Amino acid sequence: MNMTGNTLNFGNHGLITQQISYFKFGVTRLARAQ
Repeated sequence: MNMTGNTLNFGNHGLITQQISYFKFGVTRLARAQ
């Protein structure tokens, strides 16, 4: 098993998930402000 590769993939996936969460949060706030 390539631990380094798995760690990098997990880290990238975590960043993407976090960005999607922030994006959804921002869209929800904008929708409520309308």
